Amino acid sequence: MPVRPTSLHGAAGMSRSHHLARRILLALLSAAALLCACGGGGAGSETPTGALRLPAVGEEKTLLVPDPDATATVVFFVATECPISNYFAPEMERIRVEYGPRGIAFRAVYAVPDEGVEAIRAHTADYGLKMPALLDPEHALLSRAGASVTPEAAVFAPNGDLLYRGRIDDTYVAYGRQRIEPTQRDLRLALDAILAGASPDPSVTEAIGCFIPDLEGSSLPETSSEDH
Repeated sequence: MPVRPTSLHGAAGMSRSHHLARRILLALLSAAALLCACGGGGAGSETPTGALRLPAVGEEKTLLVPDPDATATVVFFVATECPISNYFAPEMERIRVEYGPRGIAFRAVYAVPDEGVEAIRAHTADYGLKMPALLDPEHALLSRAGASVTPEAAVFAPNGDLLYRGRIDDTYVAYGRQRIEPTQRDLRLALDAILAGASPDPSVTEAIGCFIPDLEGSSLPETSSEDH
């Protein structure tokens, strides 16, 4: 049974007007990012078929997802105050350091509504996330990936095809229950397969984490707690 914990972002008492103002701000930011279309290149750059341009946190630019110049692009859906997401932050960085030089691009995507830019900047600094941090204010990438919790990984081919979605590894058996060491390092296995020219098998696994609320949702997202 899902359980309802303390809010991911400590905003249980957030007013309706604050939610509305935040959503308007994010929508404007997203629209401006799409208009500028400057994902690492010059303004006016075209968006390749199958790619999305998402605003970089605290910067006046967008970045492409997936990166068309990479063998594959890993997206980590994260949240500032999800304990499971924060637990996995060091492993996310280890994977980036190991696979980045081998042609894999990485993005940390903050898709939880109401998380502010300053909080996200502090989070990336506190947890040592060196990969680009992006916003997904309209949940366009979240919907494309089919992700629902943080942390959850999605791996895209350069043409936008989804190659893998799910857990980073099987450390967590359920919310609040974890192994001392993982027995299956699913994301690493998926990346190894992709680099070898094969398809990940399995291509989908079940991630355990904090549910990402929808754009109309409460500031008290639930947490997945089913045994797997």
